[in-house]
Amino acid sequence: MVKWNRIWPGCIILVLLFCTLSSSAQRILDRRVSFNVNRQRLDDVLAIVSNKANFSFSYNSNILKRDSLVNLSIDNKTVRQVLDLLFNGNYEYKESGNYVILRRVSLQLTTVTKTTPAEEKIYTISGYVVNSETGERLSNVSIYETNHLTSTLTDENGNFTLKLKDKYQTSSLAVSRDTY
Repeated sequence: MVKWNRIWPGCIILVLLFCTLSSSAQRILDRRVSFNVNRQRLDDVLAIVSNKANFSFSYNSNILKRDSLVNLSIDNKTVRQVLDLLFNGNYEYKESGNYVILRRVSLQLTTVTKTTPAEEKIYTISGYVVNSETGERLSNVSIYETNHLTSTLTDENGNFTLKLKDKYQTSSLAVSRDTY
């Protein structure tokens, strides 16, 4: 005969332990929060979100306008949804332990090129590179043809010239710069 009075307390402990583990296993960005803020600083709003969802943010303070004022009314939204509202897709979020790491989305570069055939069966591709967000021309950007490994750098005005042999039917350019 089983004595339930000895087994019952053990069952309760197991159920409570399971509930605790399953609630802490929920991804941070999927946790739900509710709050209202009116003309609150961005860094204060981030503190509210992290306190309500029981985690911490990690970010480079130079990438956020922490003193910008925020008005939000959030009712049972995920942390990800709140961050999307706050940052409008300009930041990406990554979970690490009990932290959410905020990083600015890499800016996209726009390359404007023109191709002109030259003598001796060499083609010249020239153009300039601009920051697609600000329109600023960018210097020291690496431009390289991916199949044939010909490369150059943009000058102080964002201009570049790349010479390619015409024996290649097509070419593919890659553009890269640190922090982009």
